[in-house]
Amino acid sequence: MQNVEISVIVPVYKAESYLRRCIDSILSQTFYNFELLLIDDGSPDTSGRICDEYAIVDKRVRVFHRQNSGVSATRQFGIDNAIGQYTIHADPDDWMDVNYLAVLHKEAICTDADIIICDFYKETRSGSEYVSQMFIGHLPKDILKQFLLHKLHGALWNKLIRRSLYTTYQVRFPSYNCWEDLFVCCSLLTHNVTVSYINKAFYHYDYFSNVNSIVRKQKLMSLQSQISFINYFEPILNEEEFSDVFIFLKCEEKCKVFASGILCYKDFYNLFSEINPYYMKMFKGWMFLFNIIIFKYNYVGEAVWSILRLIRLLQKKR
Repeated sequence: MQNVEISVIVPVYKAESYLRRCIDSILSQTFYNFELLLIDDGSPDTSGRICDEYAIVDKRVRVFHRQNSGVSATRQFGIDNAIGQYTIHADPDDWMDVNYLAVLHKEAICTDADIIICDFYKETRSGSEYVSQMFIGHLPKDILKQFLLHKLHGALWNKLIRRSLYTTYQVRFPSYNCWEDLFVCCSLLTHNVTVSYINKAFYHYDYFSNVNSIVRKQKLMSLQSQISFINYFEPILNEEEFSDVFIFLKCEEKCKVFASGILCYKDFYNLFSEINPYYMKMFKGWMFLFNIIIFKYNYVGEAVWSILRLIRLLQKKR
């Protein structure tokens, strides 16, 4: 294929139940000049065979079969093998409206922006929720701060990105498999890139079908990934305007760790220990913790219990 405009990258693992819905929505796009990279990450089910079936009937589909290496390495493999002027990712349990690529590509051509961001739908058991991704400001660092504060979603499936950015700024996916897409978004925004926003939604993020989704598993591996993320960006963004951002991120991690109980008391206390005095001296810090736990776990009783445990623990260490 020559002069491909968009490379759509789909990492595939244990997706046989909903993979066809995803692929059909991509191949039904009104925009035709794209390639679809289906990367079978050593899936033990029939997902790889389903990918091969589509490659037989549509020349735009390219299938790769790999030994299981995780979603981050799989996304990077997609970038390394893409030939489109722009790239966009899709998860195998999600789907997109038929005009998705056409609208994003038109915006990219008209504005000459490096990154196009749009709204999306969050599909839950109770229905479809419209999620706005409107950002404040136009400078990359302004937008970066909103990603770090989780005001903008870090996924790559609602972002059309100029492929040359990856090589120009040597941006690659990290070795860990949680927050790997947010890592790429933030890495790109540390450079002088231009961003455009479309206040419409075309992508459907299926929040409940895929039980294998790593973003819904609070495990030690997830914690290690997020700590690595914070430790990577904090020295890069060593500016006063980002100091509160990293306090927020560290507070959030300590809240999740404490509520999940995956670390012993000593390890918990030593995790970002530099912010422990912040908790002890400022009542607002406790309210901040309280609000995060309620937001994350939607359970007031657990939030109160966790705060009381945390206060006792930190007082014991004083």
